[in-house]
Amino acid sequence: MNTLLDYPLVTGAGGFIGRNLVQYLLENTNAKVITAVDLPNNGHLRQFRDNPRVNVVEADLNFNISNVKFGKIGRAHV
Repeated sequence: MNTLLDYPLVTGAGGFIGRNLVQYLLENTNAKVITAVDLPNNGHLRQFRDNPRVNVVEADLNFNISNVKFGKIGRAHV
């Protein structure tokens, strides 16, 4: 059975707190896929691109998010 922490969504993942939260989730949880969202061209997201457990989404959340399909996810807002 899936729990909310199986598929967390971290907004602001390129910032100091968000980046450290993603790293914490990778090292200390059994999260299946972590969706890390931040503005396009944020260089701090590069460190997660090759990790199969991290789905990097470069997006401005001011756009119409209803067009994005994430599936069943939990949320960790930063």
